[in-house]
Amino acid sequence: MFYYVLMNANETNTKNTRAKVGGETGMNGQHYDGGQFLPNTTMGKKTKSKRSKGSGKQEIAPYVWEVAPEGKRSIFAKYNTMWTWDVKGVSFKLFSGLNPDYYSNAVLLEAQEAAKLWNSGQRWI
Repeated sequence: MFYYVLMNANETNTKNTRAKVGGETGMNGQHYDGGQFLPNTTMGKKTKSKRSKGSGKQEIAPYVWEVAPEGKRSIFAKYNTMWTWDVKGVSFKLFSGLNPDYYSNAVLLEAQEAAKLWNSGQRWI
């Protein structure tokens, strides 16, 4: 069984309607060029959101954040995935479970040297 909806002559079909040639103002009050789909709500067009500039802070130790000096990067932020705490929980050392097939020897030595720098008190490279 089919049902037909008869529209009154004063009603407009808001489903899949397009702007008339030359442009038209939609029900949200914004202009639409000819051929563009018209909105069926009063919400405005979506606009690109502007990204806010970050604070410039970097993690220099677990849960400790500071603003980076110009041109510097946090040692901790760069290498913390390759480090583990030593037994006493005072300093970092290179994690022994790193896959040598994935990391080159040069990268492993660099991370080990970075751990020594961090343990000696340096936080930026």
